Amino acid sequence: MVAGESGDLLFGGSGDDSLIGGSGADQLFGDDGNDVITGGSGADHFQFDLYSNGVDTFDFGSDVVTDFEVGDTLEIKGWGLGDLSVSVTQSGADTLLTAEAGTSHESSVLLEDVLVSPGEWDLSGDTFTLWG
Repeated sequence: MVAGESGDLLFGGSGDDSLIGGSGADQLFGDDGNDVITGGSGADHFQFDLYSNGVDTFDFGSDVVTDFEVGDTLEIKGWGLGDLSVSVTQSGADTLLTAEAGTSHESSVLLEDVLVSPGEWDLSGDTFTLWG
């Protein structure tokens, strides 16, 4: 799925998707499956959700963000599953974010060519936020 030139909303589906933002400030939502997401230029917002509607539980798989840059934001939210925890691990030139909510729901986001320092993120309640 490819965005246009203005700020667009792109949503991954249940499969392994490729989301490519355009030159605007896009909002990109990884969903089920193992997605590869590129924001493009502009101050993009990447969002990943772990949630339960009371019957079913959903996660976002193991996703890759190829161009997290200064001005971008990334949010991981846990809805209705209990406490959200996120570990931040450096792996060479990349950063791996591993999110867990409840007892058995784990998903991850790999940020390619991004080194994250403490203080560049916040975990408050059910939301983890990282600023580029």
